[in-house]
Amino acid sequence: MNQQFRVSDILRGLAMNTPLGPNFASPDGGHQSQTGLAIWKRMVWEQKHRLTIVDWNGLHLDGLVSARTATGRVFQVDHLHLPHLQSGNGAGPGILNSKEELGSAEPLRLLESLVKLAGSRGAERLFLRLPSGSPALRLAQQTGFFPHFQEIQWEGDAPEPSLDSQRTSSLFSVRQSEDEHRLFQLFSDCTPAPVRIAVGVTLEQWQDWQSLWPRQRQEWTASAEGRIRGWVALSHNNNAVEARLMAQPDWPEMTGRLIMLATESPGPHRWLVPDYQAQVSERLHTMGWRETTRYNMLINRVAVPVESPGMAPVEA
Repeated sequence: MNQQFRVSDILRGLAMNTPLGPNFASPDGGHQSQTGLAIWKRMVWEQKHRLTIVDWNGLHLDGLVSARTATGRVFQVDHLHLPHLQSGNGAGPGILNSKEELGSAEPLRLLESLVKLAGSRGAERLFLRLPSGSPALRLAQQTGFFPHFQEIQWEGDAPEPSLDSQRTSSLFSVRQSEDEHRLFQLFSDCTPAPVRIAVGVTLEQWQDWQSLWPRQRQEWTASAEGRIRGWVALSHNNNAVEARLMAQPDWPEMTGRLIMLATESPGPHRWLVPDYQAQVSERLHTMGWRETTRYNMLINRVAVPVESPGMAPVEA
């Protein structure tokens, strides 16, 4: 039975030592490796900024889906646990165990319940990142999540800083609050129209999307002729530097400068690069970095439910 998460669910889950199964969602790239106890606690601690649906079949947990938000207008699904959906090798459709061979109605209802709950709370969009070939991909699409672009995860180690990289650093400045509108202009210049429409065509919508990224991050910008021509952001997760960047398409040398600045941070790096930023992937490949995973970014443009449909007069 699908129901909104309650505190009693954590007691129920812990008492029965309920397995959650793998997390099919990849909110930041990679797979979260939290224990069941840590996940249940997160559902309690972050209730104010979360929507969570659990599916109990008697004393057995058939699924859990949860999405977080910072603004209330957009949510990112960061937990999607379907114990009966086996991940296999990730190369084909999901495999259901013998108990679930009747079909995938319950996982569908689980996701549909989350979308409906989000709509009732005034959400405009739901974001879900899934590895390409994920067994959950088909289920997500059946509930209105549409894949808008792919992201390629690149991994490598930062090279030793050189004199050139030190000179590059002087071209950048730390992001300031007054840079917001100019960064949105850069985003509009760097992003294909279909992606902009899905992610955000207004400044406020773009800011909502940005709010889903790691809060603790360092950001730099490069400006010329009164406009921001490049931006790079770094955060740290699991002892690795995670990076994102945007570079003005008409300034081809900017990509290399941004990468050089980012790799001044020593240690292993992990980059999520949208497929429409081909120049970034090409540069990282040239540096000897390896492609580890491809992800699909799926977006559900939530339709707010109408509680009392009816007719209203209009002027001819």
